[in-house]
Amino acid sequence: MIQLRPVRCRDWYRFIDLFNDHDIKQELPFLKPLTKIEYFFWFLSIIFNFRPGLIYSRAICDNDKLIGIIFLEQYSQIHMTANISFDLAASYQGRGIAKKTVTLFCNHAFSNLKLNRINAIVRPSNQKSQSLLVKVGFIKEAYLKQYVHFKGDLIDVFLYRLCRDER
Repeated sequence: MIQLRPVRCRDWYRFIDLFNDHDIKQELPFLKPLTKIEYFFWFLSIIFNFRPGLIYSRAICDNDKLIGIIFLEQYSQIHMTANISFDLAASYQGRGIAKKTVTLFCNHAFSNLKLNRINAIVRPSNQKSQSLLVKVGFIKEAYLKQYVHFKGDLIDVFLYRLCRDER
């Protein structure tokens, strides 16, 4: 049974496995592989919500086993916007799980967190995420030239949006 729940301390080892997955590692912006202690501090920042700009996170679970993570960051209280990010273990991709969890997560963000808009920033090469975002109702809004630092370079990205009144 797939569910969204808070990230828990016992998710630690699955967290390391998730972010050491080859496909997911390619999408991470880090210049070099993270050490175990760097992973641990990243994990703690998600659990205790002290990562700058992070406002809400959930573990994506299969029978309570962590298989992914989804969160909102770069929150603007003035504009009631945030950026969504998500990762799902490769062995669970292509089964509709990401579509279901992104939809549930966005519905919660609009209803409970009172967001007006959710953004997604995606590299042009990440076709899977682009396709998923369109399936759940996001609209490709812009091509942003040299917008994001990624592995030491400024790269171009697409900006997708989902607004409360467009659902």
